[in-house]
Amino acid sequence: IIMRMEKIVELEKATVEKEALQLIAQISAGGMRDALSLLDQSISNANGPVTLQSVINLTGAVDTRKIGKLIETIATNNVEESLEHFNNCFQSGQEPKFFVEEMMIYLRDILLFEKLGPRATLKKGLTDPSFQHVAKSISTDRIYLYLDLLQETMAKMKFHHDIQLLMEMTIVKMIHGEENRLQTQIDELRQLLQSGSMSSSIVPSTNTSELDKVTLPLKETLVTEDIIEESKDEEPQNFLAAFSLGDL
Repeated sequence: IIMRMEKIVELEKATVEKEALQLIAQISAGGMRDALSLLDQSISNANGPVTLQSVINLTGAVDTRKIGKLIETIATNNVEESLEHFNNCFQSGQEPKFFVEEMMIYLRDILLFEKLGPRATLKKGLTDPSFQHVAKSISTDRIYLYLDLLQETMAKMKFHHDIQLLMEMTIVKMIHGEENRLQTQIDELRQLLQSGSMSSSIVPSTNTSELDKVTLPLKETLVTEDIIEESKDEEPQNFLAAFSLGDL
């Protein structure tokens, strides 16, 4: 579709940003006729070059660049800036339901890009010039956490009367959820180490660096405690036991 539109743009001697063509192709969902119709409208309504922003304004689509910015801000654990950015999007008329869906697709693109690199078939990342930078700023574990929380939010939207508040709560959970999850893992590991059982089937899943940070200090603490206890057991029970018969 994009190649076909590029030929038409060349014949019309128009100027259209590549990101704008990519967005038109996404909105048309594989329909050539719809794509060409939307391209024609975009060229007709533009007072100059057709930009990504002009297509967004024409179609009411969610600006992928704003989604990328929000995800990147959440990944830096900046609550205030994340909420401010979301509220700006909300007040600009972005439909919350579509916004959540777009965020989930964007996160899906990051997962594919991490696995396949340039060979990944992206849906939203193509229209965000900062996509690769955003993808590098977030870990795989966090992506799965974000997707779970966004999925829960989608289900709650049907019954929640204040969608803006619901999304704000979700953003806060996305930022603090990783901390809470790691703390839970620390508590579980502490219990396992203290009980002496370290079965891999019940150890919470986390990456090696996190496990090292958590388990090594705990092991050192527990070993130290064991040494102290053993030394207490070996202490003489009375004053005379501290001396040998030769000393006496």
